Amino acid sequence: MSHQIRFSEKFIFLFLGLLMPTLAVAAEIKPTLVNAEYIRQEKINLTGGFIKAVRFSDVSGEHLLLLTKASTPSKSKPNPQKIERHELKAINFRKTAEGWVQEWVINDYVDCPDLDSEADFFLDSISVTDVNNDGFAEASVPYSLFCGGGIDSKIIKIIMRTKSEKFAIRGESRVILPGQEPFGGAMTVDPALHKNKNTAYKNQLIKLWNCVSTERR
Repeated sequence: MSHQIRFSEKFIFLFLGLLMPTLAVAAEIKPTLVNAEYIRQEKINLTGGFIKAVRFSDVSGEHLLLLTKASTPSKSKPNPQKIERHELKAINFRKTAEGWVQEWVINDYVDCPDLDSEADFFLDSISVTDVNNDGFAEASVPYSLFCGGGIDSKIIKIIMRTKSEKFAIRGESRVILPGQEPFGGAMTVDPALHKNKNTAYKNQLIKLWNCVSTERR
């Protein structure tokens, strides 16, 4: 009987030993908002106006996602009286013994002389997740770009970065006008997202797309 008990105890400890790494990997990613003063204190250079920043940790360490926007006259047809170029940047840093080191950057812009133009992040839909429970965070950054002279769809992009991988959904906003048929809404998914191993990433990006892609004017 005692041998059976000892065997059962060993089995339980072995089971828990196998389970604990899984529990650690599945830990929730909890981003924390930080302000522009924190960015200055950490000696991180701003390449545009501060928009938003979050800190988060995963199995690879501590990270900081920083969003900035710069609005200036056009570079292709400069007119100091007009703001016609808008540049968005999302920069991800990793904390090291020497300070914050840039891991990757998303950089996009519109430059539209003599046309209406805008570029904006969907701030409420910026997300840091671990949808496949591998312990590595995914940072998903949705934003819109517009350059035109009428009632047109905006360009919508959602970029996800995780480890050394990059995934995206790109397309145009679906515009709903009172008393008219909606137009736009086309969407293209990166081919890599159709692989079974990336299903969780694809589902997360489509979820975000459904949140940001419709415009009611």
